[in-house]
Parts: sequence; structure tokens; C-alpha cells
Amino acid sequence: MQRLSIFSRKPRSRVADLATSTVKEPLLSQPGPGSPTEQSPELNQTAGGFSTITRALPGRPDWDSWFTHNGVDPITKDDPGGGGGGGFMHQRGRFMLNIGGSGQGYRRETAEKTASLGSGLGYMDTGYILLRNRFLRIFPLIGAGGLGGTATVVDRSSLDDAHQEKVSIGTAAAEFHVGLGIDMMLPVGTRRRFVLGVRLGYRLFNLEINRDPARSFDPNANGFFWRMIIGFEAAKRS
Repeated sequence: MQRLSIFSRKPRSRVADLATSTVKEPLLSQPGPGSPTEQSPELNQTAGGFSTITRALPGRPDWDSWFTHNGVDPITKDDPGGGGGGGFMHQRGRFMLNIGGSGQGYRRETAEKTASLGSGLGYMDTGYILLRNRFLRIFPLIGAGGLGGTATVVDRSSLDDAHQEKVSIGTAAAEFHVGLGIDMMLPVGTRRRFVLGVRLGYRLFNLEINRDPARSFDPNANGFFWRMIIGFEAAKRS
């Protein structure tokens, strides 16, 4: 009969081996920074710029009715002129900051009258990223801004430039908005990325700040809005 010594080593069970292996190598089952969807750590803090692909300034029906009232067809995007927009975006951890604006101006001349329309919008908003990976980030946002514009009609029927009749109307307002930001991102190495995003939101209220009600109108800033952006971000240099 074989004697058992108190110093003899009992064989390890498979459960114990599995537990030891799990403790020693707990990260093998976790996705690392190099996984297809994990965001590179260097891109947790970025800064960059963007251009606004689409922009929609409020109050257009009021401009149209005013031009019609003054004997001019409403100004449209087909008239000579144009516009653009862009801004700055910054990510720090899960916090997002966007500062931007857009503007446009159009002009039409006929033998009798000259009509022009210019308008612009500036804003700043911040958000907290709820979902993010290498290719996507989604965040609610809150912010404020200002908008304004001026329309002018000049009667050119008089041969004397000094006596040409001129009428104009303007608007300016402050606005407050909440919304959602959705960005699709294309990494370029570990420190840079292209961004294609959309901002969807609602303007909760507007406060008219004109001092001459006879020559201005409510810009109708209340309501839903959306804008699309394209930009480029780079990680902060250490």
C-alpha cells in the first residue's frame, strides 16, 4: 500500500488552472486601442475646424413678403451672391465644444430698382459624448447664439443719385437651443481624423433686440433646425 505524505502535492484541478489563468491575463478578452472600433487614446483630446455644408437662416418668409410689398420679386439663391460658414470644434475627454457661424448675401439689379439681402448667424454650444468609438460619436448639446440680417431696396428711377429713394428693414435676435450631434469619423493614423457630422436641434426661444420696431420684424427663430458639417481634427501635441 502506498503511503501518503502530508508534504505530497495534490494535483491541481482544471477549475483552479482556469482561475489562475484568468487572474494572470485578464486583458486578453478586452478590446485594446488597436481594435477595429476602439478610439485611439491620443484622440481623447482634439481640436480642429469645420465648414458648414448646409445652412438655413430663419425668417425667410418675412423677407419675401417685404420685397413683394416694395415692388420687387423676392431674393433667391439664384441671384448673384452666395455665402458660407464654418467654425472651431474641440473634444476634451467626453466634452465637446463647437463655435461657428454662417452668412450669405445676394443682390439683384434692374433698370428701375436694386435689391439686396444679407444675413448671418453665430453660435456656441457644448455637449457630452454618450457614445463614441473610432468611427462614431453621439452627444446631446446645448448652446446660444445670435442672428441678424438686412434687406434693402433702392429706387433707381431718379436720374439724380442723391435723390434716389431707399427703403430697408433689419432684424437681430438672440437665440437659445438644444439638440443632438452625430459625427462620423475617418481616422488618419493615430492622431488625426476627418469628420462628417450633422446637428439636429430646436430653438427654444428668441429675444428680439431691435430698437426700431417700424423697420424690423420678428426673425421667427423658434423651431427645428439642422446643419451638416465637414471638418478635420488633430490630437493635442504632448
